[in-house]
Amino acid sequence: MENQKNLAHRVVDTTDIAVHWIEAVAAVLLAILSAAGVVFLIYEMLLAARNPGASSLEALFGAILLLFILIELYSIGTAFVRGDDVTNKIFEVGLVALVRQVIVAEFLHLSYQHMLTIGALIVALGVSWFLSRRALDASAARRAAAAE
Repeated sequence: MENQKNLAHRVVDTTDIAVHWIEAVAAVLLAILSAAGVVFLIYEMLLAARNPGASSLEALFGAILLLFILIELYSIGTAFVRGDDVTNKIFEVGLVALVRQVIVAEFLHLSYQHMLTIGALIVALGVSWFLSRRALDASAARRAAAAE
């Protein structure tokens, strides 16, 4: 029985190490994607400067927001590897991604159902973010009061 417990502990320890390395690799890949996003953003800015217009401005905003999404994803990856709470950062990325969709979307070609869906998603994410933030603040206040 003792050998089975030791084997189980070794398996758990080995998988913990493997998961940590996978998380580290994912963080490195997100850093590379963020660097590529910066290069893409510079390219989009150069294109927008050469061909000013509404469509190039929309592409520029889309590229900037994509860069923010990549940076936040990297931030989530590194915070997760450190063991920090990433709930609010996930909500932030979701909201930025939806805002990017709204800015980049051509509303003349979207059905009203699609626009209502995007609006409902923005409201749902915003409310969820607010409630999550409120719960975290209340939890922190209770811990601070208990520590005093």
